[in-house]
Amino acid sequence: MLANLRESLPTRRPQLLAEARRLGRCSLAALPEGLGMELAEFYKVAGSWALLQRELGWLAAGGGQRR
Repeated sequence: MLANLRESLPTRRPQLLAEARRLGRCSLAALPEGLGMELAEFYKVAGSWALLQRELGWLAAGGGQRR
């Protein structure tokens, strides 16, 4: 069962972006939890939190959050 769960986790950036869009805008603490990932595992796939937010349209290019 654990192996099946691990296989379903996003392991590539495109998968992570798609899942993050599905979950909707959330915090750094909430996103990995919603994806069922540990924070370290999340960072291996996501890289920079700010870059990920910009790619998702959750953060303006200048660094401020979009409303």
